[in-house]
Amino acid sequence: MRSSRNSHSDHTNSISDGTSMLARVVHINPAGSVVKVRLISDEFGLVLNVDVERGRYTELALNAGDKVYVSPKKVRVFAQPDYAI
Repeated sequence: MRSSRNSHSDHTNSISDGTSMLARVVHINPAGSVVKVRLISDEFGLVLNVDVERGRYTELALNAGDKVYVSPKKVRVFAQPDYAI
C-alpha cells in the first residue's frame, strides 16, 4: 500500500526538532501565492505535498534533492485501497 498525504500547513525545516520526519524534495512549483513542494519520505514510503509560504520558501532556499524535516500541523491522509477492478 502506498499512501499520499496532503497538508496545507506543515512546518518545513532544515533541522530536526525531535518530532519531525526526514524527507527529500523531489519537485517544486513556485507559481502562485504559495509554493507547492512535493516530498518523499524514503523511510516511510510516503509522498507528501506541502504548501510553503513564499517568505518561508525564500528563507529555506529549497532545491530538488534537498533533505528537509517536516512536522504536520493539520493532517489529512488518503490511503489507496489494495484492490483491482
